[in-house]
Amino acid sequence: MSKKMTTPENDALFGYRIWQLRKKYGWERSLLAHHLGVPEDHLMRLEYGELPLYFETAIRMAQLMRCKVSDFEPVKLTDMD
Repeated sequence: MSKKMTTPENDALFGYRIWQLRKKYGWERSLLAHHLGVPEDHLMRLEYGELPLYFETAIRMAQLMRCKVSDFEPVKLTDMD
C-alpha cells in the first residue's frame, strides 16, 4: 500500500503547490502527465485537490522537475518569518 502525503483537509494545498512547481519549472500539464505515465485528467485532479498525493508520485515529479520532495509541502505562514 502506498503512503499518502496528503489528507482530505490539505489535498487542495498540496494540489496548488504542484501547480506552482509545475509552472515554476516550465512543465506543461500534458507533458508532465506523459512522463509520469498518468492521464492528464489525473494530474489535473491532483492539482485541484480532488485526489491525494502519494509519496511515489511526489518522488517521480521531483525527479522530473529536479526539485526536492519537500518542495511539495505547502508553505506555512509561520515559515515566512
